[in-house]
Amino acid sequence: MKLLLFSMIACGQTGPLRFISPFKCGNCLDTTDIVTSNSIPDSMKVSLARLEFCETAKTSNGKIWLALGNSGGLLAFSDSLLNKPILLEKRIGTPFYKPMRSSAYKLVYTSKIGPDSYFACHLVSESGEFVLDEIFLCMPNQNTQMKFKKAYNWISAK
Repeated sequence: MKLLLFSMIACGQTGPLRFISPFKCGNCLDTTDIVTSNSIPDSMKVSLARLEFCETAKTSNGKIWLALGNSGGLLAFSDSLLNKPILLEKRIGTPFYKPMRSSAYKLVYTSKIGPDSYFACHLVSESGEFVLDEIFLCMPNQNTQMKFKKAYNWISAK
């Protein structure tokens, strides 16, 4: 009996490549500068900083909360208590980078949800040189406009 072993690289953030990244074409993007506080909780205990987004349409009061973990990574929730996660569709495999204390970052997001029906968010260093995380959310409504509203916990908007 012969035993064959194959090595395979597993990456939990890799997703389907069915659409072009909006960050390469620059259409309908908006940017918010955020700053981490001097007192980010130790990564031994999970702490999530909230980023609130809202739809700008007058007919809807939809909101999305993104959460940045103190050990890195963006998550999405449909409630302000961060109890109801939203399914993410990751496009690229990027390792999580821990946010540094008293550091500035840029949160780049698609302000208009187009025909591909997703909301994309890109957290990069202030210089734009490296990506902390990039997520894509499947959205039920097309032609929706999203706007950053507020940051909570150990991050704040500039």
